[in-house]
Order: sequence, then structure tokens, then C-alpha cells
Amino acid sequence: MTCETCGADPCINPSFCRACREVDRRKTRPRYAPPRPAPPPPVVRSVASRGPSSALLRAQLRVLADAREGQRNQALFWTACRMGEAVRAGTISEDKAMVLLTSVGRQVGLLDKEIVRAARSGIREGIK
Repeated sequence: MTCETCGADPCINPSFCRACREVDRRKTRPRYAPPRPAPPPPVVRSVASRGPSSALLRAQLRVLADAREGQRNQALFWTACRMGEAVRAGTISEDKAMVLLTSVGRQVGLLDKEIVRAARSGIREGIK
């Protein structure tokens, strides 16, 4: 196509010349769009795979076991929150988490009343 405006084949200024713009459009755009690849299938994971592993739960309980006097209640609450997250993920049951927290809490010298209060509160917080 020869440009009617400038007479060039193709035009020196394609943005100005309609004929040259048409030629450029044909060169850069294919007549049909190639088919898009199919999207990958969704990844299906079980609920337990998103939660913490048993090794991580043991490490979190170790934080409580290693807590010094003056840090024990705070460590118990923190550990209970992590256990609550594991309960939410389906990695551990709430009853099992309470048993573990009570056992380790007793080992570090906490009273059952303190353990139950902090553990229930922490598990509730972690489940949210």
C-alpha cells in the first residue's frame, strides 16, 4: 500500500498516515489469537498439611519447658496460643493440647489452676 499523503511505501510517519497505520497493524497483530494454555489444576492440600508439624509443636513445648521463674506464665500463654493455631489447622485436638500443656506446665512448677486458666485462654486466642 502506497501512502496517499506522503507517497512513500511504507510511509515515513505511520502515526500520521492511515494507510501506513493499517500496514503496521497487520504486521504486528496476528489474524487470530493463539489458544491460551489451560490453567494449572488447583493444588488440593489437606487441612493438616497447613498446620505446624509435630516437630514444631515439640519445639514450642520446649519453650515452656525451658522457661525460668518469672517467665513461665508468659511462656505458657505463648505456647498455648501456638497450640490453638495447631488445633485450628487440625494438627492436634484441643484435649490433647491441654494434656500436653498441663504436663509441661507441671514440670516447670506451675499450679494446675494457673495452667488451666492460661492454657484455655491461649488456645482460644490461637483458634481465632
